[in-house]
Amino acid sequence: MSLKTLTLLAAATAALSSTLWISAGQSDACKSRATIAVEDERKSFKDAQDKLVAADNALGFKLLADLAAADKGKNVFISPVSISTALSMTCNGAAGETAKEMANALQFGSMTESEINGGNRALRSALTGNAEIRLDIANSLWMRKGKTFKQDFLDRVAENFGVEMQSLDFADPATLSTINNWCSKNTNGKIDKILDRIATDAVMYLINAVYFKGEWKTQFDKKRTCDVDFTLADGKVVSVPMMTAKFDAKAIEGETLDAVKLPYKGGNTSMVVFVPKAGKTLAELVGSLDAATWAKWQKEFSVHKDLEINLPRFKVEYETALVEPFKKLGMKKAFGKEADFTRLDESAKIEPVFISDIRHKTFVEVNEEGTEAAAVTSVELKQECVQFAFRADCPFLYAITDEATGAILFMGVMNNPAAK
Repeated sequence: MSLKTLTLLAAATAALSSTLWISAGQSDACKSRATIAVEDERKSFKDAQDKLVAADNALGFKLLADLAAADKGKNVFISPVSISTALSMTCNGAAGETAKEMANALQFGSMTESEINGGNRALRSALTGNAEIRLDIANSLWMRKGKTFKQDFLDRVAENFGVEMQSLDFADPATLSTINNWCSKNTNGKIDKILDRIATDAVMYLINAVYFKGEWKTQFDKKRTCDVDFTLADGKVVSVPMMTAKFDAKAIEGETLDAVKLPYKGGNTSMVVFVPKAGKTLAELVGSLDAATWAKWQKEFSVHKDLEINLPRFKVEYETALVEPFKKLGMKKAFGKEADFTRLDESAKIEPVFISDIRHKTFVEVNEEGTEAAAVTSVELKQECVQFAFRADCPFLYAITDEATGAILFMGVMNNPAAK
């Protein structure tokens, strides 16, 4: 082999080595940038999730205080996550002042739509990842058949909320069963319906369903459950089945309240029970609820060894309308002709689309084995028809007259057309 050949071979080898080193360096740099991008995206979603959790909790405190005050003495049970999720989906179709009012009422503060949607997506993923409890979150969107909605709105809610979408004939009686059956299926039969009827001018229903079932980490002994006296807020005494257990538990023995955390299997989920001290009332306790108070209470929990815990066995089914509570929170335009849902439907510029109803139904059963709970929130959207249309769908006065003479031949009032 000649010296020239050896020189060329050495140069080629050096060039190849240099090229491979540069390629490897570029590959490592690309991997590094990709890793950083993934980590940044993960952090962004986690930040959005944290903001959303704070907003949902704040909404829950306000709604619980309002509903408990309105339904004094009644058992109230709500799901802030369900309510917020259903209205977050709806927010994606709102614009202008309507969107601002909705965001403020939902306690979103300065959160952007991207943060709200990303936070919902991240939270749903985080909540449903525990194999030792069952926690299902489902969303659906039901559209009036023949009605067209903006594709970018449908794409946003599909991407961020994983919604099941269907376009149905709202005049068909089977549609009501279809929607209610979806609610029953996604709450394990605990909430068998959310709608009593489909309004003639309804154009869309946005529905969230949450189902939870968890076993206590330390169960109550059924043999120790017995009937004991329970003193109501008005001083009356009723008999209730009281469960009893003893184990190491995080609790508060405070000046104004006692509290205990009852963990479920899996470690991340607990029921937290607060009991006001003598001289204090449940109304005062609920009325004091806000983010700062809740955070303060969480810091006061400490482990109590061999704590005896007494908790009633109970079951609650609750239903409420949420239009008025949200009006009190400043969300007003969304419920009337001033509503701006033009990001959902182009025709809303001429014939306004508005929220006509927000229904919330819940179920909870607490026993010796654990807890089963469910919630459904439905947002009904109607469209105002600008063109006059006569509709006799409520009691009315009617008459048969002779137009030539003006004589009233017959007249009456119709209160119930179904009666014979």
